Amino acid sequence: MLLLLLTAFLATAAISSPDWLVWGGPTHNFISPATGLADKWPAAGPKRLWSRPLGDGYSGIAEEAGVLYTAFRRSDEDVIVALDVKTGKNIWEYGYKDPFTNAFTPDVGPGPYAMPQIDRQPSADRERNWAHPVSR
Repeated sequence: MLLLLLTAFLATAAISSPDWLVWGGPTHNFISPATGLADKWPAAGPKRLWSRPLGDGYSGIAEEAGVLYTAFRRSDEDVIVALDVKTGKNIWEYGYKDPFTNAFTPDVGPGPYAMPQIDRQPSADRERNWAHPVSR
């Protein structure tokens, strides 16, 4: 499912639009303010720019300045990745052990169930400043 989302997103990447930093987009209503979108797809569908496997998960995709951010599951790790919008290649990725399970895990998989959110807060020491512990 994540591959399909990336392909559909990339089909409109050339359209001028504000960055999609958070769940719901710039207006928080899942409606893009982009202009110049096609009224209909060609019979064969939009041109696929690239695709690549990631892993299990239900993450949405955030975008800023030509970088896509998403999350997926690799073995016993959740992985957050930044991808180049033009090539799909990794810019960086960060994986962490997460033995998370819940009542839905046997039927739908272990997640992740959330998407990265982009919030540019200044960091004096240029260290990772986006992670914090969450009690379970």
